[in-house]
Amino acid sequence: MVTGVKEIHQGAGARAWWLLGLLVAIHSCNWMDRYLATILLQPIKEDLKLSDTQLGTITGFGFSVVYSLTALPLARMVDVGPRKLLLSLFVGTWSTATMLASMVTGFLSLAATRVAIAASESGCSPTAYSLISDSFPAQFRGRAISLYALGVPFGAWAGLGLGGYVNALYGWRATFLILGAPGLLLALFTLLWMREPARGRFDTKESAAQTFTVIEALHVMKASPAFILSCASIGLLAITTSSFQGWAPTFMMRSQGLSSSAVGIISGTMSGIGGILAALIAGLLVDSLGRRDPRWYLWLPMAGAAILLPAEFVFLRSEGALSYVCYFITVFAGGAYVAPLFTLCQILLPPRMRAIGSAAMLLVINLVGMGGGIFAAGALSDIFLARGFGNPLGTALQCLQFGAVLSIGTLAWAATYVKHEGRPGNEVPTS
Repeated sequence: MVTGVKEIHQGAGARAWWLLGLLVAIHSCNWMDRYLATILLQPIKEDLKLSDTQLGTITGFGFSVVYSLTALPLARMVDVGPRKLLLSLFVGTWSTATMLASMVTGFLSLAATRVAIAASESGCSPTAYSLISDSFPAQFRGRAISLYALGVPFGAWAGLGLGGYVNALYGWRATFLILGAPGLLLALFTLLWMREPARGRFDTKESAAQTFTVIEALHVMKASPAFILSCASIGLLAITTSSFQGWAPTFMMRSQGLSSSAVGIISGTMSGIGGILAALIAGLLVDSLGRRDPRWYLWLPMAGAAILLPAEFVFLRSEGALSYVCYFITVFAGGAYVAPLFTLCQILLPPRMRAIGSAAMLLVINLVGMGGGIFAAGALSDIFLARGFGNPLGTALQCLQFGAVLSIGTLAWAATYVKHEGRPGNEVPTS
């Protein structure tokens, strides 16, 4: 591997790991605020008299459209601007909007808070991936990104578990107010404590100095078949995983007659433990296997898709212990794509394109997966209910498994290209 870069073979220092710890806490806060809406869908529906389509629009499609419209411009700011200041602003904005959701009176006011949350959250992970890539050399990035991904299960655990518990005690409005507050402390801590690493620290001077406009960056990404197919795969996977994660708690309440606190504990525990194990195991595997053959960056997500399909199928047709086991397996297998595909993105793109590159992948996840998947599940549920289906939401979730099926093909296609691409000083490792 040609590097010519000082420190490329050195391990990450203590400062890098402390920074990663802060980023994990911020990422957890990000997803906790998202999952609050998931566990509170049923009480919000009953209190505000909303339909499943309206709920799917607010938490899915509408959220994702706003996220997608703001992701690339904010990522461009991150690639050239002060990352610490921007990250603090993002965290403070979505936390404030979460707390304001406690005062909504109907569909429009609830939608307004979701717009603010979506816009500010779209800047979080691109900033984090950029900071991680400048804090950890290439051989540590897979595990660093997988540890950052722990924010999703930590956030799911807190949002579902704490959200369901606080809702049972004080109601959904107080839940938004109480669990939105910690983010304001994280925003202040980020602004006062965080120290930015030098940009492009582990790359050649030429690649670290090179800047791109949004249009130029899109052209560079378009010229990479491995990147384009990875984006397509991540969107297809997210259709299945996001619709499941967004509606599984509500499905359990309706099909098994469980309370929000019981479902919060069950779904929070399954999502938390399953997501944590998926992130840790995927991170370790992608760093070790990726050095031997870069196609493992695609093969690991393929394996996850092949496992989650039968697990979700059984979950939708079972109750009690079997359904909980299948819930866990679905979450675990569905989390296998995050670390490999985002690590591949950071390897394929130059330093001042990493935020916008990861934003492009997040845009696809949110617009196609969280937007299309969650919205489609709600809309299909209403359609199947009107046509007299006995299990309308479960049938809708079953239909959306097509995303994971198609992703297996696109991941295999991407694997045929990935060995031939890479950046000077930062190549996809080969055996």
